Amino acid sequence: MIDKVSSKKYDYCENLKVNITNNIQNCAFFIAIDIDNLIIHSVSSNLHELFLENYNQFIGKEILKYLNEKSKITLKNIISNIKKNIFKRRILVELYFLINNIINKRYCVIFISQNLLCIEGFIKEETEDIYEDLLMIENEIQETIHSKKNKEELSESVCKFIREFTDSDRVYYCEFENDNHGFVIGEDTKDIKNSILHHHFPASDLPMTVRNLYIENRFRIIQDAQYTPMPIIGSIKNYDLKYSLFREIGATHIKYLSNMGIKFSSSYSVVEENVLRGLVGIHSFSSKNISLVVLFKIKKLIEAFSSKLLTQKFSKIKLKNQDINFKIIDFLKSYENENCDIGKISKNDISNIKIYFNSKFVVYGNNENLISDLEIPIEFLNKLKIIISNKLLNEEIFYTDKMIDLDADFEKWANISSGMLYISLDKSQNTFFCFFREEKIQTYKWSGDPNILEVKTDGTLNPRNSFQTWLQEIKFKSNEWTSEDLILANELRNKLLTIRSNYILKLTNDNLSLSKKNKEIEVLLSEVHHRVKNNLAILNAMFDWKIKESDNNKVIDVLKEMKSRVRAISSLHELLYQTNIYGEVNISKYISSIIRNTSSLLINNKIEFKTNFSQKINLSIQKALPVGLIVHEFITNSIKYAFENRDNGIIEIEWKNNLNDSLLALKDNGIGCSNIENLKGSSIGLEMIRLLIKQLDGRSIWNGEGGVSLQIYLKKADL
Repeated sequence: MIDKVSSKKYDYCENLKVNITNNIQNCAFFIAIDIDNLIIHSVSSNLHELFLENYNQFIGKEILKYLNEKSKITLKNIISNIKKNIFKRRILVELYFLINNIINKRYCVIFISQNLLCIEGFIKEETEDIYEDLLMIENEIQETIHSKKNKEELSESVCKFIREFTDSDRVYYCEFENDNHGFVIGEDTKDIKNSILHHHFPASDLPMTVRNLYIENRFRIIQDAQYTPMPIIGSIKNYDLKYSLFREIGATHIKYLSNMGIKFSSSYSVVEENVLRGLVGIHSFSSKNISLVVLFKIKKLIEAFSSKLLTQKFSKIKLKNQDINFKIIDFLKSYENENCDIGKISKNDISNIKIYFNSKFVVYGNNENLISDLEIPIEFLNKLKIIISNKLLNEEIFYTDKMIDLDADFEKWANISSGMLYISLDKSQNTFFCFFREEKIQTYKWSGDPNILEVKTDGTLNPRNSFQTWLQEIKFKSNEWTSEDLILANELRNKLLTIRSNYILKLTNDNLSLSKKNKEIEVLLSEVHHRVKNNLAILNAMFDWKIKESDNNKVIDVLKEMKSRVRAISSLHELLYQTNIYGEVNISKYISSIIRNTSSLLINNKIEFKTNFSQKINLSIQKALPVGLIVHEFITNSIKYAFENRDNGIIEIEWKNNLNDSLLALKDNGIGCSNIENLKGSSIGLEMIRLLIKQLDGRSIWNGEGGVSLQIYLKKADL
């Protein structure tokens, strides 16, 4: 089955430039003049039918010679607009030609090609008796267009009006689906036996090159499919006639019309935001003469029709949005409240957006962690990961109604999903949503078997022989994702990106503000620690002064202990000031500083200090100070009492982190102290240690045998 027209088999058709030709249909004349000097450059070989003179007599002559005064002014104004770049791509004008001194009016189409002003029109004079009727009912049909509520009724009304007014055999509107196949949603026909309503047309019927032409040239006409091509005579071999109404038609299309018994054909483009959305076709089984005025009026009607279709689509989207808007608002709020982490959004909020896209389930997250609101086989999710990584890289929005086109393995999961809409919030696939639709077996009516499209030896397509209905059962396919779905997907994506952008901007601003405040606090803390350190230094100086002044050894010893305690506190602030880290302190460096300062209490004793810190340990200021004072008091007590009548000794300090707590172990190898745990009132140092342990909410174990040891267990959560 041909799903797209990009198959290599049809590359020849895709590369055909049907607008490049040197022939026009014999019902019309063609004149090309030089824009700068108004000299006739080229003419169609049938021009003698209009002027009764040989076409060679016109080339090299000034066009104004063959126009009356009014038409000369018209033509000069057109050329002036061209030079001012305000000329439309194609216009309809009245020109009065002087033919054997008789003025003959012709409605002419004027367009630009290769710096030539091209004029074309019907050879035969057009009748004007229908113009009055057209003006009378033009407003009526415009009102009808605006009154229709859905595109099917609207299409039928437009087709009915055009068919009756042109007295043609069939008028239809064929809408192009996302897969480029056409589907006839509206029609009016003289004979129901010739109906093609609800037929599908293969995408290959209209190659992309032709589709692009239909966007540039919104309508064209074939007055008689059995026309005789008329060569254009001039110095250019081939002309770009993409804006021409009467250019030569490709042999394949002519044969196609002939096979269907069609003689007259006219096609009008339905364009939406510069995308070809459909064609309105007029068919007759006999040749017809329809005025250019009428054809251009129909063009205006089709433009109004296109505009109404677009309005209906957006109205439908708006209504759909209103119905489920509250659910989407809840979802977006949840996304915002969870700081754009879709993994934290409730499954209920995620499930609500399924309704947005008429999907069975949704998979979301990233390629490392996929989450679904339904139980999905792990094999399906694994295959989805591969598809996203290999085929959807850098895709913002991707959709398919046939997942087996992505990978044949999806056939076995058709009961789960056959269609997918993928919305990515970033190119690296860190965040995305996939909405899935289940299989819906359908029956398509095709106008002819799309599989029987043959390429002839010259590379052209062999046209079908009839509009005979061909039925096809479609499996492994979901309901298609419509243009409305894609608009909604883009809207949802843009809203999510806006929320995330705002969050990132707020986070950045908050961090900048916090960083600024932190720097201000750091400056203040630095000043505080500096002043505290200086004040403590003054206090120490006062202790030194009192020590020198005193003759009482007991007073001197007390002053030295007090000075040592102050220095223990001062060393903490000195460390903080030196490192510029004000929230925490390295306990190893702090205790080492305390050891150095406390050693000043030693006179002749040779005390060895052993420390063991298994890893780098940082404590907050609130915890470090009591720990430092505990160490200080233990050391001073050991120096004073543990090594009496001894010249040497060892004091050990160890910190070890366990699973749930930390251990501070202090030990000396002095004379020991029995019942030290229950000893009260004899030492200010011991009382301070007990109070500080309580302040830390620690648990202590004392042992006074063979020296004094103290084990303090501190909860990790409290540090």
